[in-house]
Amino acid sequence: MNEYALVERPILDWLCGDDLAPYGSQTLRPGLSRGLGWTYRSDDAMAAYGRPLEDPLVESLLVEKLKAINPEVRTDAQAMMAVSALRRAMMHPDRLTANRQTLDLLSDGARVPLNPGEDAKTVQFIAFDPDRQHLNDFTATNQYCIQGVRQCRE
Repeated sequence: MNEYALVERPILDWLCGDDLAPYGSQTLRPGLSRGLGWTYRSDDAMAAYGRPLEDPLVESLLVEKLKAINPEVRTDAQAMMAVSALRRAMMHPDRLTANRQTLDLLSDGARVPLNPGEDAKTVQFIAFDPDRQHLNDFTATNQYCIQGVRQCRE
């Protein structure tokens, strides 16, 4: 047994269910053929988004989904205001504070001024309303490489 078989595959099966089947996996948990509704994206599928290694966010996918989840967010520039708030939280120098602020934004949304002269609006990152949850797009992948200031282990 290896790390993939013992750790990665069971989690991917749980999150993605049959969505993982085209990538050579079988659902390990009977009754969860749809998993939890996450979408598995292979390395090639992730590469298509052109994400730089130092960026943990797939910005193009996030911007697209922010516009779908939030009808008042009409432009990429408006969506980027919420993305910027998320990045600021993630980059807080104190890691515990960064985690707390990031989780708060993911659960409560970010208050951003979408239009000049108007009050800030709350932009949601996740659609929690059951009638709108189909607008979410949660990605599961394995061996997602991020390169920070210090060199990654090979």
